[in-house]
Amino acid sequence: MARTKPLREYKVAGRQYAYLLDQCISSDNYKGDFSSDKAKVYLVLANYKSWLKNNRKPSSWSTARHIGDWLRGLPSCYTVAYWNDEIVKVGKSWGFPLRTEVSQENFADRWWTECGQRLLEMSDKLKISYYKIRPYDYKVSIQEQMAAAGV
Repeated sequence: MARTKPLREYKVAGRQYAYLLDQCISSDNYKGDFSSDKAKVYLVLANYKSWLKNNRKPSSWSTARHIGDWLRGLPSCYTVAYWNDEIVKVGKSWGFPLRTEVSQENFADRWWTECGQRLLEMSDKLKISYYKIRPYDYKVSIQEQMAAAGV
């Protein structure tokens, strides 16, 4: 089996993955070992799947957009820049040339969907099938949940 390239080493998205993995995902209220990127990404998407049980996705929306909409509600497992000035600051740290007010507004408008997209990209790169992810179960550790899902 081929070795998976570390997420932080991707040339274009590596900084974005690092920000989401190291600064945004919070595992404090959850059972298990979250030292691996795989466990962190699974945690967020399993929490999204829990929320999804009671909140249907509009058919015209992409999965990334719907995850972004959920993230906007600031779930306990994920704390990300929320206000536009914070979002623009993060975008600039990633190297985006956000010099004009219009470019900053456009970046902030796309922020939530882009965060959702990056989570889906990371799950794909970590070989976590989105369709195998089950809603989060607070009774068992993240490792038990991942094993039960075949991840």
